[in-house]
Amino acid sequence: MIIYTYKTVIIINFIIFLFKFSIVFENMARIIHGILYNACILRVRWRYMAAIKRSRQREAIMNNIMLRTDHPTAEDVYNSVRKEYPNISLGTVYRNLSLLVDMGHAIKVPCDDGSVHFDGRVMPHYHFQCTSCKRIYDIDFTEELESKEKELLDSVNAEFDGCIKGSSAFFYGLCRECQENLTDNKIII
Repeated sequence: MIIYTYKTVIIINFIIFLFKFSIVFENMARIIHGILYNACILRVRWRYMAAIKRSRQREAIMNNIMLRTDHPTAEDVYNSVRKEYPNISLGTVYRNLSLLVDMGHAIKVPCDDGSVHFDGRVMPHYHFQCTSCKRIYDIDFTEELESKEKELLDSVNAEFDGCIKGSSAFFYGLCRECQENLTDNKIII
């Protein structure tokens, strides 16, 4: 369990309060919260990796994936980290991403086109992929979604001869921008 420091909680709550009632910045509060959360736990996660030899390249890969919200592929991470470490190989990036996933510091997000994206945000949440632009978005858990998921897990667990500990859901459709582009380009006869 990750524990926020008192100052971090105050900062996060203040930023959320500032943007909570603003329609224009409604998504910005979530993004800022995610960035602050990731920055805060970045140092904590390295403590748990003490048994593994620490390297500057691994740290750069972890920082890169933790501070991004666009769910990059391994190639995206490679291209980004390569600016700082020109001699890094794609294999090194793949191995370190797999290590981070195995240790619970990142999540693999497999997509319908066969590509695998990575998410440094390991808090429970859903994913949505736009079928037009292929971008992946986070869908945060609300209390209502969380209670409905718990109900679903309880009912499936009652029917299943075993013990289910979790689930994942991936949603597909059109994002707001693609939906607006589709309606703007629609020809009415």
